[in-house]
Amino acid sequence: MIQRRVVFLAVFAVGITTLAHAQSTLASAQFFESVFATPPKQDVFRANGKTIGRARWWTIENRKSAYAGLTLLLIDVDASSIDLAIDGSKGFQELAAPSPQALVVLSGGTWAGDIDPTKVDRRVAAGLVVPTAGERSPLNNNWVKDRRGGVLLRCANGTLTIVAAELFAGSKPCSGGPYQALQSNTMLLRDGRGDNIKYDTGANRVAIGIASGRVFIAGAFDDTGLALPLRDFLQFIASAVTFAGAAKPTAINLEGACAAMVYLPRSGQRFGGCGRKQFLVNRLILSKRGA
Repeated sequence: MIQRRVVFLAVFAVGITTLAHAQSTLASAQFFESVFATPPKQDVFRANGKTIGRARWWTIENRKSAYAGLTLLLIDVDASSIDLAIDGSKGFQELAAPSPQALVVLSGGTWAGDIDPTKVDRRVAAGLVVPTAGERSPLNNNWVKDRRGGVLLRCANGTLTIVAAELFAGSKPCSGGPYQALQSNTMLLRDGRGDNIKYDTGANRVAIGIASGRVFIAGAFDDTGLALPLRDFLQFIASAVTFAGAAKPTAINLEGACAAMVYLPRSGQRFGGCGRKQFLVNRLILSKRGA
């Protein structure tokens, strides 16, 4: 049976002015649902004369709200009309479209190495990276042993999956055929169930996941890089997936703090980055299929 696959991207840009908010109690599902119920701004993606998806975003104007200035972005794209590439080019950068066909560009996995910005040559990807171009990186076996995180896999036929790290290790990805891969140290959701995540302080965040034949991307941003704790972020993802009509998502966390970024080339909208170029070890690119 042929299934219609849809890519669903949801990005939350959060304007939070204090660290106290970043350490607040969990944001409720009702809060996110109330935001989704308000009219958004939007941008439509088209290919060959037909609509293949759209971007919608909301900004909370109520200054009395604890989330005043919060901007939410939701993008959904027909997966049969798009492709995903992992670019392993590293360095300080502002996200840019590699071709006119690019629809969304976002920061990928985290890096390990020296935090000194004058020693960036010592920074490397913290986990497995098998890109279309740029630096490759081996599987992080410490994460595998600890049963932490998962691997985003893109097979040669365009199929996208997320596999728990301990299941990926020793397996034959894509039945032994060519593939791209990106490893994360944090699995946020496994078949709709939240992983055992400790309550932490806020940070800008980006995640990618799969649910009900769809792929989604979620993010949380503010100008200081202290947007949301992981557990609040997890609640956002669960609410966004429900809003999109999907269920039982599996999602991994990607880059964080000021390096968590998303760029929409068509509208020119940017999210994250804290107003300056950030060091990235890789990025993800969604383009119109055939680009």
